[in-house]
Amino acid sequence: MHSFRGVLRGGLRAAGRILLWCLTRFLYRLRVHGSDRIPGEGGAVLFAEHLSFGDPFLISASLRRPVWHLLWRGYLGAHGPALLTRILEVIPIAGTDPPRRFAEALRKARERVRAGHLVCIFGEGIATRGAAAGRLTRGLERILRGTGAPVIPVVVGRDWGGLSRFRNGKFSWRWPPRLPLPVTVAFGEPLRAPRGTADIRRAAEELHLEAIGRRRRPAGSLPAHFIETARGRPFTFAVCDHTGGALSFRKALAAALALRSRLKRLLGPDPNVGILLPPSTGAALANVALSMLGRVAVNLNYTSGPELAERCRKKAGVRSVLTSRAFLSKLGWPGQPDMVFLEEVSATITPGARLAAYLAAQVLPSPILKRLYLTARDPDAPAVILFSSGTTAEPKGVVLSHFNILSNVQALDQVFELSRRDRVVGVLPFFHAFGLTTSVWLPLIAGFGAIYHPNPLDARGVGRVIRERRGTLSMAPPTFFQLYVRQCPRDDFRTLRYAVSGAEKLRPELVREFESKFSLPLLEGYGCTELSPVAAVNVYEAGTGQEACLRGSIGRPLPGVAVKVVDPESGEELPPGAEGLLLVRGPNVMQGYLDEPEMTRQAVRDGWYVTGDVARVDADGFIEITDRLARFSKIAGEMVPHGRIEEALTAAGPGVDFAVASLESGTRVERLVVVHTPLPTGLTPDLLAQKVRAAGIPNLWAPRPDAFVEVEAIPRTGTGKLELRAVREIARERLGATAR
Repeated sequence: MHSFRGVLRGGLRAAGRILLWCLTRFLYRLRVHGSDRIPGEGGAVLFAEHLSFGDPFLISASLRRPVWHLLWRGYLGAHGPALLTRILEVIPIAGTDPPRRFAEALRKARERVRAGHLVCIFGEGIATRGAAAGRLTRGLERILRGTGAPVIPVVVGRDWGGLSRFRNGKFSWRWPPRLPLPVTVAFGEPLRAPRGTADIRRAAEELHLEAIGRRRRPAGSLPAHFIETARGRPFTFAVCDHTGGALSFRKALAAALALRSRLKRLLGPDPNVGILLPPSTGAALANVALSMLGRVAVNLNYTSGPELAERCRKKAGVRSVLTSRAFLSKLGWPGQPDMVFLEEVSATITPGARLAAYLAAQVLPSPILKRLYLTARDPDAPAVILFSSGTTAEPKGVVLSHFNILSNVQALDQVFELSRRDRVVGVLPFFHAFGLTTSVWLPLIAGFGAIYHPNPLDARGVGRVIRERRGTLSMAPPTFFQLYVRQCPRDDFRTLRYAVSGAEKLRPELVREFESKFSLPLLEGYGCTELSPVAAVNVYEAGTGQEACLRGSIGRPLPGVAVKVVDPESGEELPPGAEGLLLVRGPNVMQGYLDEPEMTRQAVRDGWYVTGDVARVDADGFIEITDRLARFSKIAGEMVPHGRIEEALTAAGPGVDFAVASLESGTRVERLVVVHTPLPTGLTPDLLAQKVRAAGIPNLWAPRPDAFVEVEAIPRTGTGKLELRAVREIARERLGATAR
């Protein structure tokens, strides 16, 4: 009887695998690479970076050999997957299991490996994104012990999203922008006796880079993907701004097509075109229209004055600038002969042209639309030129390709599991890479809404927009979130699902204040213009009990992004936990600096972008930024971190804004200086210095009482980032020395 049941169960599993193979080929355009690296017989452990709840099925469907999966119990109990997992070989496990039960699951996995089977575990946490990752990956050694089996990294890479999601403890399906869904499953070289999970993660990162390179499509430009999304989700809400008008994806596509046709007649032959507009529907559509024309958009900084904008315009070879008369009037800037005003452009688009664009957006298939309206479709062609913030030196023109930005968009969509119901609150200016990628191209390509507000400092206005438009995703620097904590009522942020901070180090006290008021985690990410811009981010998903988030860190690298920490002098890679210079590699690394080949060679070495940040990476892949390499002073032969001193000063003087620089005397001996906003009554520089020492800062690091310089406000960029050059100038003027 038992033998008959075993045969029946085996037959059902075999039939199920055939059904799974057929189903995945129908739903996905599955590409499998490296399957020949899987041994034909014998045990092995597959180590997969988990991105979606469909990953176990895709991995099983990619191999002829059956695979045992360590799967989270909550996943097995969910409606839908529970039926599908009956055709997979499964070992249930949970991060909350008591030690004995957890060890029993690991023992079963080891027995399967010893018996010659393939066992798959997920580095992001037992087929769910989570904190169990650390517990499970440390258990990897116990699975391998005594088996002699290799570890094979696996990557499931997507051109686009996924069919499933797990939110608030519940499983649900999500309809993708198109079917079949392009997916790549790649298997790496078997690793014999890896030194630890850090080695396996590095191999997985390299494998992901290889898989992304294979996924690059010849016609995969940003507007091409936008057209596909707009045709797939024509009635989904796409964009709106402070003026109140809202456009669906179909109407947004029609407006972009009409604007593109009109601009084609108005603009000269120059490849680079400037945009001088605040976050708005018009600015977003202008970026799309220029991209359709094959032009390179140069969003100009309007927060640092007309002189800087003019220098950037000339450096980029821009003659024509798209702007608005109303916006210029608000800035108080004079108009110029080569400016093209969107109000006038819109007025000259005839009813016939609007009707033609609307019909094209409504009825023409995506391939025909792309053939008729896209001038250039090369994913490696320059898409935008963005100028770095210039906080430490003269702004540099950063050239980003379509594929640079697209890879960032796809990675962000994967880690946040975005749906058509999401709405990002776009307050960051588009001359900032964080604003351009996350509030223009991410929603337009991922297929969800964007709500624009032109002034991020208008905290009450931003809160009102979030409340009235039901925003779910807010991304901004800490300076802006501090304003929102102080001025926005609790109910304004009630609909938010994610609040992500970047561009500056996130202070723990701000995290506590934000979470206490809004009952929502404030997550920290990391990036820069040269990285399109996001390289790493923390992810929190309420209800799973397992969050890919570590307080005080900037999270793990995005899918397809590799990081390493090296010795700043020798360039030698350092082990996990060691502090050194952070390097980043991936498809998001810029093409280079505009007309600066030598500077580009210094910044990008063998494909690795040299961030200039000092960091450490732990064994579970979480990254902690400790300071900028440029923000250290060498005093008495010791490297003194400015950031650590700023943290101690902030703790000693709550509510005061501090910035630390160093001064160099004629004998080239450095000393520290503190530029700060007004101190409250009773708090003096001498008392501050004493408190800093009492907090454990070494005497050598502590600034002297006569090194404090008071200002009304610390200079910051339009995105809230510390303006280090201006801080140095203040220190130089007040104290008559050379500031570093």
